[in-house]
Amino acid sequence: MALIARAFVAIVTQAQMHAQTMQLHNLREDNDQLTCQVDAYKNENEVLKSEHTEAMTYKDNQLRTIQAAMEAMQKQMLEDQQKLKDTLEQMEKMRFSAEVASRIESATSAAIAREESKALAAEEKKSSSVEMAPPEKAEISEREAKLIGLIATFLHVHPFGAGTDYIWSYLQRLMPDIKSREIEELLQRLPSVFVQKFSGVGASIERRWNFTGYESSGAANS
Repeated sequence: MALIARAFVAIVTQAQMHAQTMQLHNLREDNDQLTCQVDAYKNENEVLKSEHTEAMTYKDNQLRTIQAAMEAMQKQMLEDQQKLKDTLEQMEKMRFSAEVASRIESATSAAIAREESKALAAEEKKSSSVEMAPPEKAEISEREAKLIGLIATFLHVHPFGAGTDYIWSYLQRLMPDIKSREIEELLQRLPSVFVQKFSGVGASIERRWNFTGYESSGAANS
């Protein structure tokens, strides 16, 4: 009886050990599966993180590229606007200069014509009392015509007039061989175009030439 009991205990013990062994084996297999799953999850997570990082990097690069392109376009637009503004200002200056030059040329031509007409009238008056050859029309050389235009332009921007030396200092930069006496004589020959006015008293008296080409014939002669 005791032998049977020991055999039964041995069988039960062996069965329990086998069951424990099987349970341990199953646990190991479960653990291995869980480990594999965890590793798979880790790998998947790393892949997702890598893909997310790459996507973010790509988006950041795209954003930087777009920002750089926008900044370049804005800079170019500002430069174009400044160029357009400068061009318009230059065109306006050229238009104004051309208009002033045209007005000065017209006024100077009219004043010279008046002066020539006066000289012709004076000669005709003389010829009525003294028999003489018909008077010739006063001639103005190309150099004198250039001087008249330059002086008229200079005095146009000096409405209060300028002295002979001041006019000479301006013309000398354009015509280095010009002499002060030549300017003085030319101005005196054209009283309908240029008139000399005096200001001050005594030692402080000043003589200034004024351009009268825009004034009427009566005003210029008065």
